[in-house]
Amino acid sequence: VPGPTSHVSIANATVTAGSPSVASLALSDVSLTATALNVADDFTVYGVSTVSLKRPSTVGGSVVLGKDVELTHATGDRANRIDLTVGGAMTVQAGARVNVKGKGVTGGPGQAAYSSYGGRTDSTSGADCYGSLTKPYDQGSGGANAATGTSKPGGAVKLVVGGTLRIEVDYGPESNGQISRPDAGRPL
Repeated sequence: VPGPTSHVSIANATVTAGSPSVASLALSDVSLTATALNVADDFTVYGVSTVSLKRPSTVGGSVVLGKDVELTHATGDRANRIDLTVGGAMTVQAGARVNVKGKGVTGGPGQAAYSSYGGRTDSTSGADCYGSLTKPYDQGSGGANAATGTSKPGGAVKLVVGGTLRIEVDYGPESNGQISRPDAGRPL
């Protein structure tokens, strides 16, 4: 069983783990579901891989998410989120994704249909507001259609990176390195 001094490399596998603590972790073509990760040094993920976390995780060194890697969190629990603290740099290579689309909750106290995040609700349903306006950290609730299941609320992401956060973009061969935006000329 790997421990806090282990340098772990896993390829071509599906792994479900509690909250492993290792010295370093390298994954390639792996589906990893973990409650949390505690990596003392570097964490690298390559190949067609998915890393799904549930609770706060820490990497003391650097993180590299290679092309075709997805970092996400589990659904079904309001406490699930990507909460990753990285001591060094973090690189999200072109083609990699930090994706929490559809990972929010669709009901429960403060998270019901017509709830409002960090502010007032216009609904006459009496739904409560939830979350912080100044430090948003909760999952989305899906709005009016949450109760019917037609809404897919977003999840929650918190990245604290001690070094440089580098997000690489591949514009494709036809872009000539230029970006076309429908809102060009307006403030972001």
